[in-house]
Amino acid sequence: MLTAFRHLGRYYLEVARAPAFARERVSDRLEDRSGGIFASLVAAGRGTGERPGHGVILVGLHLGALEFPSYLLTEAGIRMTAPMEVLDNAALQGYFVRTRTHEGLRLIPQEGSRGELVAAIERGESVGLISDRVVRGRGTPAMLFGHPVRFPVGAALLAMETGAPVHAAAVWRVRGSRYAGRMVPLETPTEGERPERIRAYLERQAAVFESFIAEAPEQWWSVFFPIWPDLEEQQRAGGGARR
Repeated sequence: MLTAFRHLGRYYLEVARAPAFARERVSDRLEDRSGGIFASLVAAGRGTGERPGHGVILVGLHLGALEFPSYLLTEAGIRMTAPMEVLDNAALQGYFVRTRTHEGLRLIPQEGSRGELVAAIERGESVGLISDRVVRGRGTPAMLFGHPVRFPVGAALLAMETGAPVHAAAVWRVRGSRYAGRMVPLETPTEGERPERIRAYLERQAAVFESFIAEAPEQWWSVFFPIWPDLEEQQRAGGGARR
């Protein structure tokens, strides 16, 4: 658990240092373990904005170096629009927007973002979504590591509406200032009723997220949030207090 807290602290340090990343080549510090998938995405011109109708949806999770994927993607020429939770503290909100925004990345408020995300995809750009836990709303039931959770469904709905492909991506720390990353295509079902298609998509997303987390479980900091409601209920039933 102590190691997990250390990695969470390092994440916030990376957020503070984020403006410096714009002056560095992130790819020089990162080992691509995608087996050519990332290179193929770049070669196809997906998400660059240079080919309308060739947008892409990128989903990630609260794992490892969360800021690095956007720098790696924009370094490769991909233009990204990403919705961000609006914090109640205006000063803190402004700080996160300033430090996270860089050339090629545009942050927009999460609420009411659908129209802008669809427009970005239609321009041939990319959309970035963090999808391992619900920040706003109720989400949709899914299973993660054998226990029920609720996932956001924005990526699935955008894919169904626009026809854009979905890729999951994660970057984690391996040693010192070195990192590793992986990208995996996520097929969106095209047959069946919409609820069935969403459930099938979330099953595939959960399996890929589990494989990412297995690479560095101590770097997955969504565990600091109540993502497994059934475990909380079991704890309450047993008389245990949440800490």
